[in-house]
Amino acid sequence: MLNNKKIGIITIHNNVNYGANLQAFASNKFTRNLGYKSVIINYSPKTEFANSKLLSWLLVSWQNEPNKSLKRKFKLGIALLLSAPKKYRRLRNFRKFRKKYCNLSNTYKSAREISTVGFDTVVCGSDQIWNPDITDGINDIFFGDIGGVTKRISYAASMGKTEYSPFEAQKAIPLIKKLDYCSVREPDSADYLEKLVGRKVETVCDPVFLLNKSDYESLFKRRLIKQEYVLVYSIISNSKMLETAKKYATEHNLKLVEICANKDRHQKHSQKSHYGPIEFLNAIKYANTIFTNSFHGTAFSIIFEKPFFVFNNKHRGSRITNLIEKAGLCDYVIDEENPVLPTEKINFLTVNKNLESFISSSKEFLLNALSSTNKPLIEKNCIGCGACKTACRHDAIRITKDSKGFLKSYIDNQKCLNCNACYNICPALNTPATSKPTKTYAFKAPDRLRKNSTSGGAFAAFAETIINNGGSVYGASLDNDFKLYHKRIDKIEDIVLLQGTKYIQSDITYIFESLKTDITAGIPVLFSGTPCQIAAVKNYVTKERLNIENLYLCDIICHGVPSPKVFTEYIEWLQNKQPFKKYFFRNKSISWRGDSSAIETSEAKLLHNQNTSAFMNIYYSNNITCDACFECKYTNQERVSDITISDFWGVENINPNFEDTLGVSMVLTNTQKGEKLFSEIDGIKEISDISFAKQPQLHHPTSKPSSYEVFWNKYKNNGFRYAVKNFGIPKKTLKTIIYNLIKGK
Repeated sequence: MLNNKKIGIITIHNNVNYGANLQAFASNKFTRNLGYKSVIINYSPKTEFANSKLLSWLLVSWQNEPNKSLKRKFKLGIALLLSAPKKYRRLRNFRKFRKKYCNLSNTYKSAREISTVGFDTVVCGSDQIWNPDITDGINDIFFGDIGGVTKRISYAASMGKTEYSPFEAQKAIPLIKKLDYCSVREPDSADYLEKLVGRKVETVCDPVFLLNKSDYESLFKRRLIKQEYVLVYSIISNSKMLETAKKYATEHNLKLVEICANKDRHQKHSQKSHYGPIEFLNAIKYANTIFTNSFHGTAFSIIFEKPFFVFNNKHRGSRITNLIEKAGLCDYVIDEENPVLPTEKINFLTVNKNLESFISSSKEFLLNALSSTNKPLIEKNCIGCGACKTACRHDAIRITKDSKGFLKSYIDNQKCLNCNACYNICPALNTPATSKPTKTYAFKAPDRLRKNSTSGGAFAAFAETIINNGGSVYGASLDNDFKLYHKRIDKIEDIVLLQGTKYIQSDITYIFESLKTDITAGIPVLFSGTPCQIAAVKNYVTKERLNIENLYLCDIICHGVPSPKVFTEYIEWLQNKQPFKKYFFRNKSISWRGDSSAIETSEAKLLHNQNTSAFMNIYYSNNITCDACFECKYTNQERVSDITISDFWGVENINPNFEDTLGVSMVLTNTQKGEKLFSEIDGIKEISDISFAKQPQLHHPTSKPSSYEVFWNKYKNNGFRYAVKNFGIPKKTLKTIIYNLIKGK
């Protein structure tokens, strides 16, 4: 049964770092030893990939030289060229190791490509996969945010820093919250992330400790260095450590061997700059004594039970210190200012006993995480709101993306106690109280608000009133990476962040606690979203027994939410056509009616063409709409909100003079509270008639097209290019070609 699970390990591996390659090897071997079909996902961020190529490596060394003088650059260039054969040999040894022992997958360049493999589970880690400085920013892939994966586990992940910047934290929080099982390598990172995210974060051992000494010894057959020797391995050059090691070697009549990235021609001792991971292990295995300032140098000294001394490495954070403390070897950490070496031999029986419990609990964590089974909360119609997660007191609910990129809820059977709290709050299973609109209005906000809105600016007007009364507003905001999240604002100048229609699923899973805090504080709160999201919020506040006197719920008339996965791939495709910084699903500068999708370039130029319209064309085909939307029970005039807003298509049939180029909103007031709030907002209001509204979703859900299943099958095999070719860009006919020529397009 276990062998049927397809497990992908996403980690840092495509480089010339011994620790990175060996922890990747250990993670995969341990998982395979448990009987799983695991592979290391062969994905690399751009920075790591560059360092795995000879020319890129030489170029980086050239560029990083602090002395920019022509003389120094010339000498460095000669030195790099002379060192190229050794560097190539080192790169080759690392590549051979990965190819033979690491069980790599095919090479992938994006989450979409990885999602086509069909992994059941993704294990994130170890090493610095959460260090944005080396992973091209906060990288979703290293958090397991891959479509179709039903279980995400982080094992011994490392941030590589003590804390994130506010921007980094904002991106990392929802990704960490969605992990089914979360563990890191450093205790200080666990403490920081627990406070940041509000969930339990375990501390586990580095993957190299998951294997036995014999697992590493089986990788080589013979000793490489025949003489007895002292080994020096430094991740950061340390002259004091090298000087102390030389003195020790001389006093004990031992050869001095150093594993290094670059040879120093001024040094006379043996320098091994070409060693790969196997040679590295061999050198540690047969060394008499080891001097190191590296975490993995320390780790393998312990695994092979070799006498060693650790020199303080301030650049490597707390991980060496934590390991040394757990092992009970603090006396063997050497102060480089006063390098006095202890004479007492290390008792490795005691060391192994000290580490035994930590290693065993780490193995148990990974074993439990891998063996747990997930099931969908509901088989269909899940809207991915996350309300169920707030109701679960046993950390048994995870929100993850399905193969189409939609957020869905899953239950961890191992943690679930069958209390049914998740089912009782689910808006797909439990419809909160509804009411029919009492009045219908045509509305135009002041032009200062309408200019940034999609239609009449109703939402902005409501938001302005709430904030002016000391309140907060929650709405969908497209971030700099074109991901859509609900965001809290409490400043007038931030209203623009929430304005404008966004035709994709917004993630509201992590805003419930903030919403509760604001409601409990008694301030006015406006929450805007799709009807099903409003239903989720209503069920949540009911469960929490909150006083909702000052909570105003505003829904939209929703056509159905399209796939965030398709949108992400569309953005990548469009960026390759024309780089841009902003995308508009609709832009009033072009028109408030009809096709008005546009992009804004870095030069602040607005562009509208067939490429910018491609996503909306695919959306209107209904092939990328969420399955749940085709059976939506909120597509009628029984509204779950206080206020409903939409474009007022049809206003021209009631009062043609009311419409202008900045657009008109339809506002439905569904409760007395909604009517009262509407009376307080600034703008032009006119009583109207809902029967004139051209909004089909006031009567029935969007219909599922007959091509739906065929579309997704072909999309899985052919990707976004299939979608854009067949649904995104209309085929040119003779008629359209002639028309465009006449119009000069």
